[in-house]
Amino acid sequence: QYHRRITHMKYSLQFMVGCMASCVLCTQHAAAQQQVLSTSNDTEMLSKRFAQSIVKGDVGNGARELQMFSIMDSVTIAKAIAGLPDMIARHVIANGPLMEVDLLSTYTRGKSFIRHAYALKSQRDALRCVVIFYKASRGWAVQSFRIDDRVSEEIKD
Repeated sequence: QYHRRITHMKYSLQFMVGCMASCVLCTQHAAAQQQVLSTSNDTEMLSKRFAQSIVKGDVGNGARELQMFSIMDSVTIAKAIAGLPDMIARHVIANGPLMEVDLLSTYTRGKSFIRHAYALKSQRDALRCVVIFYKASRGWAVQSFRIDDRVSEEIKD
């Protein structure tokens, strides 16, 4: 029985060490994948490419590029992307195909946040694409993004 306990403890310890090594590798892999942007102009270009990917019907590639520069975890990004095809399809059925991208606004808040909003234009209406960036210690990173039908919130009197 003593030998059984030692063997069980040995396997438990090997499992724990394996899990810890796996966590370290995952953390290093995630840190290596997360890149930052150097300038506010870079944030605008990335936002525009993401908006254009949606208009072209290539949400997957746009989302992958956004994810490379994101501080959002992959589960949150996956949830944000999951509902897009249905929402875009409903919009296209009601308003015609998406045709072009139009910059609606860029806001800077303090030294830490930039928000870009684009209209994804169709024949009769538009969707809004918003990407928010946070200035981390190494540079600009995507904090969040969303696509919705609230274009009117961008239009001020």
